[in-house]
Amino acid sequence: MRRAGFDSKRIVSLLFLSLFSLQIFGTSIFGFPDIIPYSSHFDSNMIKQKSNDYTSVYRNKIFELETSIYISKDERILFDNCTIIATQDYCNIIVKNGGFLKLENTYIRSIEEFEWYFISHEGSIVELIDCMFYAGYITKELIHISGFDSLVQNCSFFNQPKRAIKVHEAQKTILTHNNISGSNIGIEVAYASEVTIFGNLFESNGDAIDVIQSSDIYIKNNSIFESSLNGIFVDTTNNSIISCNTIASSNENAIYVCRTKNATLSNNLIIQSNRSGIRFFECIDSNIQNNTLENCHSLLVQYTEDITISSNSVYYSSGDGIEIYRSGGIDIVLNDIIMSKGWGLSCTEVENVCIFGNIINRSMLTSMNFWESSGRVFVNALIQPSSDLISGTELGFIEFCNAKYGNYYASYQGEDDDGDLIADEPYTIEFGIQDLYPIMSVDVVISMRESINYKPPSISLNLEIYHDMSNVTIVASTNSSIEIMRLNYSIDSSNIWNVTEMTKNECGWSTDIMIGSFSVIQFEIIVQDFDGNINSTNTFDYELQPPLLILSNLTPILKIFVLIIFPIGVAFLLLEKIKERTLMYPYSQYLVINLQRIFSNLTIDRCWKFLDSILNREMYSVIYYLFNEFLQDLASDYSLTPYEYGWRNKYQIHMGAKVSKRQIYSQNGVMYSLLKNTLISENYTSCNWGGQRFKYRINIENLIFQIMLDLS
Repeated sequence: MRRAGFDSKRIVSLLFLSLFSLQIFGTSIFGFPDIIPYSSHFDSNMIKQKSNDYTSVYRNKIFELETSIYISKDERILFDNCTIIATQDYCNIIVKNGGFLKLENTYIRSIEEFEWYFISHEGSIVELIDCMFYAGYITKELIHISGFDSLVQNCSFFNQPKRAIKVHEAQKTILTHNNISGSNIGIEVAYASEVTIFGNLFESNGDAIDVIQSSDIYIKNNSIFESSLNGIFVDTTNNSIISCNTIASSNENAIYVCRTKNATLSNNLIIQSNRSGIRFFECIDSNIQNNTLENCHSLLVQYTEDITISSNSVYYSSGDGIEIYRSGGIDIVLNDIIMSKGWGLSCTEVENVCIFGNIINRSMLTSMNFWESSGRVFVNALIQPSSDLISGTELGFIEFCNAKYGNYYASYQGEDDDGDLIADEPYTIEFGIQDLYPIMSVDVVISMRESINYKPPSISLNLEIYHDMSNVTIVASTNSSIEIMRLNYSIDSSNIWNVTEMTKNECGWSTDIMIGSFSVIQFEIIVQDFDGNINSTNTFDYELQPPLLILSNLTPILKIFVLIIFPIGVAFLLLEKIKERTLMYPYSQYLVINLQRIFSNLTIDRCWKFLDSILNREMYSVIYYLFNEFLQDLASDYSLTPYEYGWRNKYQIHMGAKVSKRQIYSQNGVMYSLLKNTLISENYTSCNWGGQRFKYRINIENLIFQIMLDLS
């Protein structure tokens, strides 16, 4: 027999083949081993296989980095199912301008907690899909993206990096379905545009999402839990949408938006924040809508302009339900505010607020509180265990109804004999402040708030103006939602404003104005829609035919003398000359004599008849009351100085003149008309008793009142 011999070359070949097979199949079958064997550092020549899309493809490999990897311009690199290990500090992965890198199912970490970064430069593109990233001990920004069209999807970040992902000066970046926990900031976006943050999970971060000085940011469908600071923080950013996020257990604000324009917060669920569930600071032209807040401190808006807060549900606030501070142009509409520990809704130094269609139920303090604010409050349901539903100071600047509808007050037991669902008597909020049209039930509010409009009607007028020597005809056509139109006008900038109703016809709305020979007419048009909302146009100036030059430089009193008194005197002169030819007076004395006759025939009754002919009933009643009150103070109260005679507040005028509160307190009512025509004067009162801020009296500088006081 031949004895078997050992073929040393064959044995060595089999040994190397076995080791090679174990390396290939062991990695692919068992995945990443707990202890990864060292291999040589990255070398682009290790893999010869290339696809049509990539300049280099690496699959199922382990790389130990001793220096940084650079993906240069025009390189397209794919790592698939690989492990990349930084063996010392700053073994980074850097994608330069024009480079492309895709990591898929790849695991990246360092040994001994070395610090490393993934950086993409401006002009680069990266795609990170289904990867795991372990930060070094002091890693500041684990992923830094500055390119465009980049994607980070289904990635997980571990070991508490200070920032898991930073998007800086990038465009069109998508960050979706990532898992980030334990970071100071989960995702930071700065100086970037068109960034989408969608469907990510954040747990136990400081701020989950920070956005600074960016634009066109979309933050949607993220879940954010247990943030030690804010859930979402947005600063100095235009055109941001934050919607459909779930944010729970924030130590500060769940969503904090500041110095931002055109932000939309919608359909977010916010549960338990120690400060505000939503906070807006110094924002403009934004919307907060359809959000749900539970167990937050409040929904807070500060130093903000032109914001709509609509259709939100605010439950169990530890402070006020909705709080507005030093802002303007705020619409608070269709919200449900339930069981707040403070006020249901509070406004502090807010101008032009509109509060419509809200249901405020069982606040620990009053339903609404106002401090030095102005605006409209109507079609709200105030459901409160106590009788005090509204509190505050200077409530006279708040209109608690529009021209048709007020609010529902749970404590009000009014009558509705005509069955129009509006109480027959006003609801008194405090002394001198009333809701003129209180609604009878909360069900009416619920049905009306979805069916009627709350915004003042838009005014788009087509004006046609015709005039002859004595008349001006103004024709205005507008949209079909307008129900009533009125015209306020003044002639030759006299500051005497008249009010006339416009008549609806086939051509629109029209009115005629007697002008005589005046040169310029100023006018504004007041409109009211079918839901009782009122708006007005700007003031128009219309120049008529020029007047006679002889009158152009005369004062109004001299014009009256030249046009009226002088011709009458001349007429009497001629008449006397014809009838009494033997009269011995010189001709120059006739004018003086006949003027004396004219003034001798002027009586107080004739003055009142004149006022009755030019004023409507309510205006006449107010003037009659204030004139007699001035005379009464003049005759009986010697403790007053002449400057103090005759001043009365709106409530006293309402009672004394027998004019309805609706006319007295309405924004375009009788007091407004009299002030505009300079027939009465307005002054601040030294005592705000009954919420009355202003007092009024006849304008004693007006010529007709000077004559009437002399006659009296």
